[in-house]
Amino acid sequence: MNGYVVARGHEVGVPTPVSAAVVGLVREIDAGARTPSPSLIDQALQAAGFWRGGGQKRMVAEWVATGRRLCPARRAVPMAEDREYIEVALHGRGGQGVKTAGDLVVYALSAAGYRVNGQPLYGGERMGAPVMYFIRFKRSATPIDDRSLVRQPQVMLIFDATMLAATPRMVASLDPGGVLLVNSRKTAEELALLGRRVATVRASQIAKECGLVRGSVPIVGPVMVGAFARLTGLVSLPTLEQCVEKVTGDMPQDRIEGNFTGLRRGYEAVAPLAWRGGERA
Repeated sequence: MNGYVVARGHEVGVPTPVSAAVVGLVREIDAGARTPSPSLIDQALQAAGFWRGGGQKRMVAEWVATGRRLCPARRAVPMAEDREYIEVALHGRGGQGVKTAGDLVVYALSAAGYRVNGQPLYGGERMGAPVMYFIRFKRSATPIDDRSLVRQPQVMLIFDATMLAATPRMVASLDPGGVLLVNSRKTAEELALLGRRVATVRASQIAKECGLVRGSVPIVGPVMVGAFARLTGLVSLPTLEQCVEKVTGDMPQDRIEGNFTGLRRGYEAVAPLAWRGGERA
């Protein structure tokens, strides 16, 4: 991840020593050990042997903010230096809004400056049948040509907690350093799997409270996407909200408003990460 942050620094004109210093700052700030301040920026510049003028301070201050979005200490998607792109897998059932959720994530990542491709996969044309959505994205000027199924995602969203027991190989496919977000009434600690970082959100309950229901099935997609944004820091809530109209189409106004509310509620309600069986990434 350090290499990734340094590379991103190059893209916005920040020299490598400063980017490397910012990595340490980001971790300390998000761990609650440090508070962003002008003196902290001075320390980073001094440690990097870089001039501490006002213009450089502003540049590094902006990069600290950018770095926090890219690699918050407790919510980062693992980004290995040699990884070509990041992969996300959404798993749910027909009627839960998996397809719309995947489309929204694709639009939002694209709006955030990533190259993205996404593809849904349906297990059957019926309510309750398995539905999957696979996403690949990267920071690059070149498109992603790989259209194969995602085999080892770095982020996995489970829209229905019963799928954990029904298809154990699904969770086993998650990258060893990956993040698992589950729609569940259980806490992250109760649901934590050995060697996995797990977060939970009561998406079904929130969806019902937002009026997002089709028949008796809660449409949890917007809630899960909001939680995904908070958990990973890959896209901001405002960016998601700007992209909602691209997926709501001719939905009734109350359903559109429910999507906005569900996004916000999911963003606010995500459970903290749990980590067992290894060091926190």
